[in-house]
Amino acid sequence: MATYCCAHRGAPNTHPENTIPAFAEAMELGVDMIEFDVRVTADGYAVLMHDATVDRTTNGTGAVEELTLAEIKQLDAGSWQAPKFAGTEVPTFAETLEVMPPDILLNIELKAGELVVDLVIAHLKKLDMIAQSLLAARNDQAARARELVPGIKVINFSRQDGADEYVDNTIETGAQYIQLPRRHTTPERVARCHEHDIIVNVFKSDEPDDQRLLMDWGVDYILTDNPRVLMQTLGRLGE
Repeated sequence: MATYCCAHRGAPNTHPENTIPAFAEAMELGVDMIEFDVRVTADGYAVLMHDATVDRTTNGTGAVEELTLAEIKQLDAGSWQAPKFAGTEVPTFAETLEVMPPDILLNIELKAGELVVDLVIAHLKKLDMIAQSLLAARNDQAARARELVPGIKVINFSRQDGADEYVDNTIETGAQYIQLPRRHTTPERVARCHEHDIIVNVFKSDEPDDQRLLMDWGVDYILTDNPRVLMQTLGRLGE
């Protein structure tokens, strides 16, 4: 059973996370899946941001949900990573989809609120990208997503604090994917998920020795902050 590479927020070890340059680097490396986070602005636009505020990854301050798209677009989302990324913008969800090729799976983590579900699905439908998209969602968000698109692929994000409870909940809710925290990942849990046809993502691993162990356990996707190293571990990229 093959193991594949998921670029967590693009390539944040070398590029500003959740930005177009980070995704371009991941695509250049040939990754199989890209993970990113979506929040909603004060005026109802879907943008990419992991944290509830823009403080850590831009030169601005404030909560995403209290800022307008125009205000967020004025921010520098790259300089904190390196001077060469100065002027990098926070991308909208729509702008992100425009650069994604059809052969890469999109691991879309839905942050707070139900509106984010509706916005994300509307954009995916418009660009005919439902088939390549996985919604990392809580149970309530997943239920709303299935109302809009029955059969949409879901990564269960409920009950993650308890390892076996998380596996149980994933089985019970019919989610197609689980994203096990690395500390909760065991060969037994991976096998149990596979017995129920659940695809196993692991968050996260950046070291080759640990990545090889996860490969031996049959993990399907490894999330990593350093996709170059994982692609080398997988034997798909030269040193």
